[in-house]
Parts: sequence; structure tokens; C-alpha cells
Amino acid sequence: MSMKALILTAVVVLSLTGCTSGATSDARSRTTDPTTGNDAKTVEVSGDFLMSGGPYPGRDVPLSGTVVFEPSDTTLRVTVGSSGHFQVRVPPGRYEVTGTSPHIKGGQSPCRQVAPLDAQLGGVNNVHVICFVA
Repeated sequence: MSMKALILTAVVVLSLTGCTSGATSDARSRTTDPTTGNDAKTVEVSGDFLMSGGPYPGRDVPLSGTVVFEPSDTTLRVTVGSSGHFQVRVPPGRYEVTGTSPHIKGGQSPCRQVAPLDAQLGGVNNVHVICFVA
């Protein structure tokens, strides 16, 4: 058997046996949105973690750190990189959103979104967590 035929046979066998890990198997047991492949019981939230104010010109500066979503029954933490932008999937519901950054009082002072987030299926779910500085 040629090498090409052997590789083709291996690819067919692996695809028929569903060569998957436990994590993928768990993901397939959930209900998914057929258009996106995402968990149908969660909504996408995108946002920015920013420092606003400070010395002239006082423009918004992206922050790295941690953004926390806190509804009444669970807490979700998201690590935010230096771009300040993040995306996460959460169950629908109302969330208090806060953020901490090592660049703001050593990460000891939480910054907040102005109003709670009402994450809704099919809605636009944007968050701006802002640390106001003088």
C-alpha cells in the first residue's frame, strides 16, 4: 500500500470513529445554535476595560486585568489583555460588572460599569468597565 493510500485510510478511519477528547464530547451534548455553533443557552458579551481621565488630554486608555460578572447565583471572571477588549459567553441575566487592574491602585480598587448589564438572547450585549482617575 502506498503512503498516500495509507494516510487517506487513516483519515477516513479517524473521521468515522470521531477521534475526540472528553471536552469536545461534553460540548456536543449541549444544545447549540446551528448558525454559530455556540451554546444556545448563552449570550455573547463584548466589552472594553478602560481608564478614563487623568492629566491632559484625558483620553481613554485600555487596561489589562480581570473583569468580573456577578449575578445572584454565580461569578464569572475574565482575564483581559493589554488591548482592554474582551469577549465572553454568559447565561442570560442581570450582571453587576466590575474590573480590577494592577495599573489602578495595584489592583485593589474595583472599577464598575455605570449600570448593570442585562444580557439577553438575540440582543446587543456590550460592556464598558471604566476606571475614572483624576
